[in-house]
Amino acid sequence: MSPEDDKKIKDERGKEQSKDENTTKSEQTKPQENKSKIELENLKNKEAKSISENNTKETKKNLSDKIYVIQVEGAISPPVAEFIVEGIETAQKEEAKLIVILLDTPGGLDLSMRKIIQAIESSYVPVCVFVWPVGARAASAGTFITISAHIAAMAPGTSIGAASPVMMGGQQIDEKLRKKIENDAIAYIKALGERHGRNTEWLEKAVKEAETLTAEEALKNKVIDVVAENITELVKKINGMKVKTPAGEIAIEISSYEIVRFEQNIKHKILKVISDPNIAYILLMIGIWGIFFELANPGAIFPGVIGAICLILGLYSLQTLPVNWAGLLLIIMAIILFLLEVKFSSAGILALAGIGSMILGSLMLFRSPEPFLRASIKLIISSTLATAAFFVFVAYKALKAQLQKSFVGLESIIGELGEVIDDFKNGKGKIFIAGEIWDAELNLPAEEIKKGDKVKVINAKGMKLIVEKVKT
Repeated sequence: MSPEDDKKIKDERGKEQSKDENTTKSEQTKPQENKSKIELENLKNKEAKSISENNTKETKKNLSDKIYVIQVEGAISPPVAEFIVEGIETAQKEEAKLIVILLDTPGGLDLSMRKIIQAIESSYVPVCVFVWPVGARAASAGTFITISAHIAAMAPGTSIGAASPVMMGGQQIDEKLRKKIENDAIAYIKALGERHGRNTEWLEKAVKEAETLTAEEALKNKVIDVVAENITELVKKINGMKVKTPAGEIAIEISSYEIVRFEQNIKHKILKVISDPNIAYILLMIGIWGIFFELANPGAIFPGVIGAICLILGLYSLQTLPVNWAGLLLIIMAIILFLLEVKFSSAGILALAGIGSMILGSLMLFRSPEPFLRASIKLIISSTLATAAFFVFVAYKALKAQLQKSFVGLESIIGELGEVIDDFKNGKGKIFIAGEIWDAELNLPAEEIKKGDKVKVINAKGMKLIVEKVKT
């Protein structure tokens, strides 16, 4: 074989070997390519799943836009103001989209009203005051609260106005002071109206002339922003509105939402109940009865505890209401007169004076032009009569017990020795005998009796013991 042939054979073998190696490499690469494809597919699936989860979360977020609803019925008092302020604070913490205050009030206290308005004005979440339901009103303090909201709304058949200030407690004021109070109220309501673009001319009339408007009239006169039947319609109508908050101008955009009602807890309910003048008066009377009964019957405990609790609650209630302190002093005077009647029998004269003082003081206690800040006349009369009957009953029991001591236990006392607890004057004084204090009179008035002397009971004369000095 020639050298050239040998070279050709080697070249052919080299090509075949190279081909085999390429084939082997190709076969080894295929699993790696398949593995890469699978990993790429898994990555795509994960990305798709992540996008899907994000979309779901976004959808849930949109669905969970919260509208906090705070419902207020009745007079604006410190407990009501506290409830509203807590509701606004809670809604802000929960990042609510809107706060709706459902309002139906005849008015209330100026300080409580201003506290609510300050909470509304400082809220980063838009607040809508909605005078609702049909037949509701936003009178007096309610007018101020409504026009201070970022959005003012009313239901058909509701009213707003009559915002003239009134003096609480029955105080008589001169014309100059009355004008000063009125001008302050006008300036305040106009400032609130200007801030929210409302009709300040009518707002001044609401204070100065006690004017009122229906929902439709209020909308026409640009006092409110919306008239709606319910919250659903309200949300539709205010969607897209722009309001000014401490965070700047905010556009209200609510597509889907859930309503969260801020309910009164037990504290709010109790405070609201006891801030009613009638309840406050009843608590005061029960407190007086309980304390007096405990003093008349030491050791009973239960009446004293109940009386103390009711008295504390009653006094707290008086702090939340416009009280005429002269009326309270007359009630205290009545209690003193009843106590004196029990201690010193006056044939009912002190008791009658106490009844008169109680009725007069009770009528003056919540003397106010506003009916919702006055106690019921029927309640006052019935409570006064019940109080008088209670004290008469206690006096009767005390007298009966004293008579029983005098007549039933007299035989066991006669002949016993007692100790003088005060110097006798004109032959009369008090002695301590058989664990009790008795009025005593000397058998021989000429004798001198000093504190600490021993005396002997020789007889009884009505409620007095006849004694003689024991000579040592």
